[in-house]
Amino acid sequence: MWELKPINEEEFRILKESINLPENFLRILYLRNNKKKEDVEKFLYPSLESLFPPEILPDYEKGIKRIEKAIEEKEKILIWGHEDLDGISATVLFYNILKDLRAQVSFYIPVKHKKKYGLNLEDLRLFKEEGLDLVIMVDSGTTNFLEIEEAKKMGVDVIVVDHHEVLEKLPKAIAIVNPKRKDSVYPFRELSGVGVVFKFLIGLVKELMDISLEEFFSCKKELFFLTAIGTIADRVPLILENRTIVSLGIKTFENIERPFKMSILKILEGKKFNTTNFIIYLLPIFASSEGNKGVRFFITDDEKEAEEIFQEFQFRSKKWQEDAKKSLEIAEEKKIVANKIIVVKDDELTLGCLGYVAGKLIEKYQLPTIVISKADDERYVGECRSDEENSILEVLKLNKEYLIDYGGHKKACGFSITAEKLDIFIEKIIKDAEHIFSIKENFNKRNFYEAILEINEENKKLLSLLPPFGEGNPPPILKALNAKNGRDLIYTIDEENNIIIKDVL
Repeated sequence: MWELKPINEEEFRILKESINLPENFLRILYLRNNKKKEDVEKFLYPSLESLFPPEILPDYEKGIKRIEKAIEEKEKILIWGHEDLDGISATVLFYNILKDLRAQVSFYIPVKHKKKYGLNLEDLRLFKEEGLDLVIMVDSGTTNFLEIEEAKKMGVDVIVVDHHEVLEKLPKAIAIVNPKRKDSVYPFRELSGVGVVFKFLIGLVKELMDISLEEFFSCKKELFFLTAIGTIADRVPLILENRTIVSLGIKTFENIERPFKMSILKILEGKKFNTTNFIIYLLPIFASSEGNKGVRFFITDDEKEAEEIFQEFQFRSKKWQEDAKKSLEIAEEKKIVANKIIVVKDDELTLGCLGYVAGKLIEKYQLPTIVISKADDERYVGECRSDEENSILEVLKLNKEYLIDYGGHKKACGFSITAEKLDIFIEKIIKDAEHIFSIKENFNKRNFYEAILEINEENKKLLSLLPPFGEGNPPPILKALNAKNGRDLIYTIDEENNIIIKDVL
């Protein structure tokens, strides 16, 4: 049974009176949390003017001044990234801009699960021996308390530009540029890691090169594009600044002239570049990439090198898909289904597939999920996934005394733990989930449509303004009356504005 999704009618009435748009189309926008005239206008027509000023990011000025000093004094700077597309693209952006500013800069991304998440002292000491002065951490660092303290003792300053959740305190870095800080006045918390870097760099080039946002956008199109794909890959909600970044970034693709573009075009085989096609055809390839080579792929001027790296990523992707299938089969056999959480622990699970497996299990069973496997003789790592209602990060925080490290988001996070503490940790999180989590019964699932909208050219033109689709802005579910042989249709649209029938009533 399909029902019209309920809204606050009084709130909607006020919105209707403020803007001249068809009521049923406006209803779709309202359900995407556009409750004021200015919200609707920014949603429908994303523009550079709708981006918030970077100067209000926390520690913005501290970060700018320290980087300016490093450039002036020719200090050695290292961009320390994270091995996913969000972290890779963030590393590329920072490296590219600092190169333009004539900085002595290099980059490094530790191999995920083989190295500690974020900053690790073993690698840091090696870089210090080579004369390192400043580390800029991107898409990581907010939880590296001890490591940043030790870096300071070594004489290495650290700047953190990140978007992960702040736990209880902040590490003692030179600057922590993170809109999720408790003292942050930045209006939008949901930027991706590369999104925070992008905003910070807009400010950096403005301060050091006197370049406006419009000039930055026109001469650095590939960086806007990389910010868009990193944002899509991190599955942050495509609303407000994220929507602007992705909308405008995707449009730059046609005008990019970089070697990496050729590999992307070959995979798309004539298909339009949009969020859906990126997630289906390209994200699985980048998801299994090696971080440092990922950066090389995007920065190289050599077409042959870019093609060779991409071919390696494709090979790794095929292997990953095989491992993911096998890991999911193992997880289904070994899972512990408690009342409010699923826990999987098995040494045979492929480390690079833990997040995928956790995502598939929560999708199937609608329960927060933790998937754990062996990293080495002394250490296990886990990936966690949850829903909007329950913070899986909160459960980790309650049990931090068992963990080597942890961090991430409310809905997706990870940790590492010694083998000797693992069993008691699993017992404890199952008990804590029982007390903390709230699981909604889903037996009588109701199906909702958002508006009644006739299928015609005028309405299709309006609907074409809704993409890019993603988290926070899914394709709309609509109802058309008497649309097929006198029967009503439930339908949606894809990113190319094709009608897709979901049900005939």
